[in-house]
Amino acid sequence: MFVFFVIPIVATLIAPLSGAIIVVVKLIAKAIPPLQKWNTPFLLLIGSILIVIGFTVNTPCIPIEVMKSVVSRIDSWGLFNISFQAVTIFDYLVSDWRTLGVCIIIGSLSIFATRFTPDNLLLKYESRKESRRQHLSKINRVSKSNQLCFGVSGAGKTAYLSRMIQDTLEAEPNASIIVVDGKGSTEKYSLYDNLGKLSVKYNRAFVVLNGTNNNNFDGCVYDFLDGIDTPDSAKDMVMSLIIDPTVEQSAGSEHYRVMTESYILAVIRFMFAHNIDVTLSNVIQLLYPDNLKAVLYSTDDVDLTERDELIQRMDNAWNDVKSNVEKLRMFLDGQGQQIFVGDCSQERFNIRTAYQKGAIVLVLADELSLPSLSQKLVNLVSMDVRTLVAGRLTGTIDMSNHVYVVYDEFTSYVSALPTVRSIYARCRSAEVSLTLATQSASDIIGLGSGWFESIINTCNRFIVFRQNGAESPEACANLFGTELHVTTTARSSDFDFTGEASNTADRQFIVHPDTIRNLKNNYGILYDKKLNKIQFFKNSFVDV
Repeated sequence: MFVFFVIPIVATLIAPLSGAIIVVVKLIAKAIPPLQKWNTPFLLLIGSILIVIGFTVNTPCIPIEVMKSVVSRIDSWGLFNISFQAVTIFDYLVSDWRTLGVCIIIGSLSIFATRFTPDNLLLKYESRKESRRQHLSKINRVSKSNQLCFGVSGAGKTAYLSRMIQDTLEAEPNASIIVVDGKGSTEKYSLYDNLGKLSVKYNRAFVVLNGTNNNNFDGCVYDFLDGIDTPDSAKDMVMSLIIDPTVEQSAGSEHYRVMTESYILAVIRFMFAHNIDVTLSNVIQLLYPDNLKAVLYSTDDVDLTERDELIQRMDNAWNDVKSNVEKLRMFLDGQGQQIFVGDCSQERFNIRTAYQKGAIVLVLADELSLPSLSQKLVNLVSMDVRTLVAGRLTGTIDMSNHVYVVYDEFTSYVSALPTVRSIYARCRSAEVSLTLATQSASDIIGLGSGWFESIINTCNRFIVFRQNGAESPEACANLFGTELHVTTTARSSDFDFTGEASNTADRQFIVHPDTIRNLKNNYGILYDKKLNKIQFFKNSFVDV
């Protein structure tokens, strides 16, 4: 009978209070982050202290005293003939430290024991394995391989590109750096700001092509025809200002395009043959019949046959090409004025002359404010880079310094993509390395025409920062590949385990898409296809 009363009294009086103490301790640990890891040891310490205090002051064991009080109160019939003094609630709260200490210890150990269930142990094992895989390491940002960089806005892509350029300049002081910034930003920590500081630090000339509506600084004049040694190459560059996806529908039919191309080629060939300076302004002027006739009749070394043939071609084609020539004139007089004409005080350059000068080149293209201009500008610069690559392959341009070309937000420039794709596939032999950067894998997949597959097959290094959505994280996870796993499944019958199990082989992502979705800002993953190596890293910022 005595024992019959002990268990419910202990459960109803001691457990609630000890549970309340455990809750309070957990709240304290939550408020103090370092205590969260040591939650259980903290509770064990408190319980031990309470037990020591209880034994030291020799407090009564309240559960037994309470039990006696209850027995005396219910013995109204005199069955037990027992009479004890009742214990008050105050006595219970202040005196029974030993019992409270024991309950806290048992409660903390029971909570701790729940962590060792098979499911929790398996989750902890997988978590530790994933944590080891995501161990941050120091990476080598200098690479002569083509690279592909993904990162949503604010994830750390620009910081990585800036530090990559700095590390490249430290390793190769004479390396040629060409950067096309599709955002066109000039604020602090932008590519414009970082490259300007790096050019000062490493004593390199800094050439900026201002394709934005920001007039707070003067860019250089882009003389893209300077040094072009064939009329066909010059014609292609001029035609790129007329024919691109943004104006192709308004440029007329295929007939008018071909007539314009033939007309421009004839004029440029005439300029090459008679040593007339081939600039965009001069080409556009000579496309007009009156101007061309004036030059034909005033140039001494033009024979009659050549003059008559050119005038005949001009008369036959002018009505068909007039609208496209007017577009060139409007472009040059409007948005293109600051870039292709400028004034005599501004420095003139193109990619090839900047390479020979050893300058760092930054092309700012503002696709939001100046969409038509930025499309044409990036296309021209890409054709200029292609000319540099071709010259290095044919031996007309020296290959003393390695060339590193960076396209940030490259998927925004549809007109330049075919040229970029051809450079990306063939530049390795010319010792030119391309880094293409965009916000997400979906941007490339959306280009169609096998773009994503061709870029992946050509690229040897992938840098991935946080990716959102459903398609992009999984596409990036597929870049890293999968690995074979064996899953063991236990068999049961009527809710009892039979002791039998089956093993199933399946493939799992090496880097799970959720890992890519949950990357913190300035944390990324580097995958080197040549080394078959995956590294997690944290961005290091430009040091100037």
